Amino acid sequence: MKRHAILLGAITCAVGMNLLTTRWGTERSASPVMTISTSDVERRTQATGLYAAPWLEQAPWLAFGLGILLPMGLLGAGTYFLVRPASSDPD
Repeated sequence: MKRHAILLGAITCAVGMNLLTTRWGTERSASPVMTISTSDVERRTQATGLYAAPWLEQAPWLAFGLGILLPMGLLGAGTYFLVRPASSDPD
């Protein structure tokens, strides 16, 4: 049961960090973190994706680290603790 709690905590922290440090949308700010180009009916291209939160607009690299890399690491660590062999853990 302890391993499931670690996974749930890791998922909660990962989602929270992503929501606090990034914003999803089209042309949300001048600090893109991860975007893809899309085109609408009039063939005008737009950048849709993740943008830095308003309080991190001056440091998009920090938004990338805290909003994408850290959550990926937390999810990986949570998954590792869930599926690792329970050699010494009776759970």
